[in-house]
Amino acid sequence: MAEMTQQQTEIVEQLRHDVREFEELLVELGRETVRATLDAWRARIDNLRLQVDLGRMEADDEVTASIGSAESVWATARDRLTAASLEASDVRVALSEGLQAARADLQAAVDLAQERIEATRG
Repeated sequence: MAEMTQQQTEIVEQLRHDVREFEELLVELGRETVRATLDAWRARIDNLRLQVDLGRMEADDEVTASIGSAESVWATARDRLTAASLEASDVRVALSEGLQAARADLQAAVDLAQERIEATRG
């Protein structure tokens, strides 16, 4: 009976260990996903900036403001997600929610900038 209890205790401890490792992997995956997403956003913003610089210089002020707004949203998202990833409590949920909110804000800013670029060309 004692041997069976010992085996069960060992199994429970191994499962706890495995769960902790899995949680750590999820957190790291979340961080990597956030970094990759932020890098993709940065590339898109840089591409828009290049279009502005190579496109119409007379529309630069208006479009640059939109790009600046997108960069501000990106920086805020980066800061929020970095701060959230450092918190110990439920990092995965915080990252997911922050990423969704920041992505929506950034997408709106990028879409507005793209519309303004297209409007100045047409």
